[in-house]
Amino acid sequence: MVNEANLIAAELKRNIRFNTKMIRVMPEFGNILDSKTDIMIKVDNNEENYYYQWQSEKFSNRLEMIRAQLNEYFNDGVLPKCDNKEKDPFWDPPEPLLIGTSYLSLKSLGYTLENKLDCKILSSEGAEGSRGQMMVSYWPVSEDGGEPGDEVLVEEDPKELLGKEIWFRVEIDGAKGLPKDLCKNTFVTYQMKHEAGVVFSTDESKGQNMNPVFNYKHTHHVEMVTDYILDYFEQGNVSKLL
Repeated sequence: MVNEANLIAAELKRNIRFNTKMIRVMPEFGNILDSKTDIMIKVDNNEENYYYQWQSEKFSNRLEMIRAQLNEYFNDGVLPKCDNKEKDPFWDPPEPLLIGTSYLSLKSLGYTLENKLDCKILSSEGAEGSRGQMMVSYWPVSEDGGEPGDEVLVEEDPKELLGKEIWFRVEIDGAKGLPKDLCKNTFVTYQMKHEAGVVFSTDESKGQNMNPVFNYKHTHHVEMVTDYILDYFEQGNVSKLL
């Protein structure tokens, strides 16, 4: 199907190239070893000088539309116009591309301890390995986001937290060593398992910068620690996507 799309693009005089990519789909929470492999279609749009990626289902749907354009061209001999981008099956607008994923273990939270780390940014394209580092941390805090009071003590047994509420602050200072071709207008998103469906995001670091600074801080609240939450702290990670 990719070969067919490339042949049609050449026939229709489109400066666009399709290729397959194997990517690693990282789990949102849990163990990085649970990652899976998927296939994406990379579309190098040399007419617009950027590229985008399609999942196989989207590519199949677009290929049907591309075939229809080819049939029209064979019937009337007129190359299809592509001035209306919204109706052009080869085109997609620029969109954020995933540089990689970092994981920060939550185990220290079960003991109301902080965790500060320069995490590797793991590429979704497994062969590339690391794509730099991200400076991230979390800290137990008081309800107003300040230094924890006497009610927040270091717990020797995480089960001592059961039934209690806790606050902790996630900080994302920045990143360093990003790929030169993937460091424009970068930002970081992450999710917490106990705040289902909510995506937290830093502001964009405007322009091209291999070492962006985010200076992001956000305080999270667990209304009541349960066995489910403790298991999440023990086994899970906060997964940050750059």
